[in-house]
Parts: sequence; C-alpha cells; structure tokens
Amino acid sequence: MKGRSSELLEGALFDLVAYTREHFAREEEEMLRIGYAQTQEHVAEHAKLLKTVNALKTEFESGEKIDPLTLFNLLSHWLRHHILQVDMKLALALKRT
Repeated sequence: MKGRSSELLEGALFDLVAYTREHFAREEEEMLRIGYAQTQEHVAEHAKLLKTVNALKTEFESGEKIDPLTLFNLLSHWLRHHILQVDMKLALALKRT
C-alpha cells in the first residue's frame, strides 16, 4: 500500500510529464511558425528534460524511491536556466513577429 507522500509524488510526476509534453509541443509549433533560429538547440533542451523526467517517473513506477530534493533541484535548474534564459529569448522573438 502506498503512503500519502508516495501518492502525491506519483501524481506530481504524472502531471509534470503530461504538462511538459503538451507545453513543449505548443512551444515547438510556435518556433517552427516563426522560423526561430535557435529551434534545434531549444528542442534539444526539451528532449533532455523529458528524458530526465521520464526516467524519474519510470524509477518511481518500478518501486524505487525518488529523493524529493533531486526533483526539486531538477525543477529549480529548469526554472533558472531554461525558463528565465532560453524561453525569454523565444518570448522576445515571438513578440517581434
């Protein structure tokens, strides 16, 4: 039987994977629509994050414990690096179109 914290983590991982896929797909469509110069690099970052998040989800589903600090550090890095730097460049490009 799963504990409450395991259920919460499972839900968070499921939601994170689903949201990330949907968000990245929309973002990548916009990059293609405007002919964004850094599309290839940006998509590569998306693929790297999805691979990492899917690996964490797979580990969890196989019964391995996921350190919440590991997940926090992943999301913290993603926020500081990708969203605040890489996505901001895309946002500027989208505003120019």
